[in-house]
Amino acid sequence: MEQITHKGKIIEVVQKDIEISGTTRVFEFARRSPGTRLIIVKNGRILLTKEFRHELNGYDYRLPGGKVYDSLDEYNQALASGTDITAAAEKAAIKEAKEEAGATVKDISLFHTSI
Repeated sequence: MEQITHKGKIIEVVQKDIEISGTTRVFEFARRSPGTRLIIVKNGRILLTKEFRHELNGYDYRLPGGKVYDSLDEYNQALASGTDITAAAEKAAIKEAKEEAGATVKDISLFHTSI
């Protein structure tokens, strides 16, 4: 059984009963709407972006990317409707490449899905 105990705009906290060796235990985890990251290679080099991160109170270097859906509700609606999440992630990756890196995508492929 799964129970949502807290819910924000992009993250919800879920408690789930899991059976391990005949004993049921309650586990808690955070679920969020998916994001995308891009590995952009040009002339043998990988592009990183420099972003100010409020949680660090400073700058951080990272692969460009962003949210596939702007909210958890939008993501859950897509799941319920049977939307192809991979296609939505590809569309978001193309948008994020332009917004964050000024790059126009010519060839895109899924490298890995992390759960």
